[in-house]
Amino acid sequence: MTDFDDLPYPDFSLVRYATIKIFPVERIRGCCMNCEFCTVKGKPRCASVERLLGNLSHLVETHSARHFFIVDDLFGQQRDETIRFCRLFSEYQQRVGRRLEATVQIRLDKAKDPELLAAMRNAGIRYVAIGFESPIDEELKAMNKAIRSQEMLSLVRVFHRFGFVIHGMFIFGYPLVAPAGFTMAVSERVKRFKRFIGKAKIDTVQVLLPVPLPGTQLRRRLEQQNRVYPLQDVGWEYYDGNFPLFEPDEPMDARALQDGGRQIMGRVYSFRYVLCVVASILSFPTLAFSLHNLGLGWGRWYRSWRNNIIRFGGWLTIRKWSADFGRGDFLRRLQAAKQRLAVMHGDPPLHQEAYHLWETSDGAHETRRQR
Repeated sequence: MTDFDDLPYPDFSLVRYATIKIFPVERIRGCCMNCEFCTVKGKPRCASVERLLGNLSHLVETHSARHFFIVDDLFGQQRDETIRFCRLFSEYQQRVGRRLEATVQIRLDKAKDPELLAAMRNAGIRYVAIGFESPIDEELKAMNKAIRSQEMLSLVRVFHRFGFVIHGMFIFGYPLVAPAGFTMAVSERVKRFKRFIGKAKIDTVQVLLPVPLPGTQLRRRLEQQNRVYPLQDVGWEYYDGNFPLFEPDEPMDARALQDGGRQIMGRVYSFRYVLCVVASILSFPTLAFSLHNLGLGWGRWYRSWRNNIIRFGGWLTIRKWSADFGRGDFLRRLQAAKQRLAVMHGDPPLHQEAYHLWETSDGAHETRRQR
């Protein structure tokens, strides 16, 4: 499909049992990058800038929308047209007398284009979701990311200088193409991720496990190595990034892989941020000391308050997910998948006793400590 300008605008009035606060819109489908794990490939297909602007104005006028998520996989493709859109969107806001905000997904290397970043900020694009993926250079190379971790730190500082709020997206435990000669314990991987997130001063994060989606180079590679868990044991319902779906690189095992991702998320989202929310509220009167630049003072206060709210809410979400996981049967399914893979490889079957401690969280930690 390429004739996007001929299509009607999405009818959000059909969404009757939910309140939409952030409206999704799009202009470009496809991505010109070549990440190994991604299904979005090929020549980008684009709607016109006027089509996107018309969709935004339609939502403002019919739904009083103020917040948008431009869902293009890579904002900034067609650079000149993107800058033109930003300028038109800024002019539209001035005409209607409303300040609108948008979130986009963007590559880190767009930090090298200050004109683009300035146009985005003037247009009300405040939130950026960036796929950092990993602070481990060997994993970045396997993903075809064409960037190194040290360069990522320098580029993210540019986004901070322009005042963007940054949501960082990561993949924990990515399998290497040629792991021979490189090993890293789970504990060291977790430390690397935590250290990088702290240095980069990322506002919010998402840490998922590798998902070998159909049609990707990653899935083909893992299937050739007979590492993907059979679908009859670990079905598509587990392909959301929260569950191990293949045998990881040594010295990791599947449960350690899953625990590592949760440990990183637990560093960012924790109960202590409820205290930070209270502290933010108590510090609100200090805005009076920023009367010489009230906008700057408000921005700094709101960003801290918002991050604390999200990080506490994230802790609640993770806590509920963990409780649901404990009541589920994924560990039993994982055991069956590993048994099936062992038979396919001609290895001796795994004994049930090997999973006795592993099937509980405390037992899993105890097993790792004994190692």
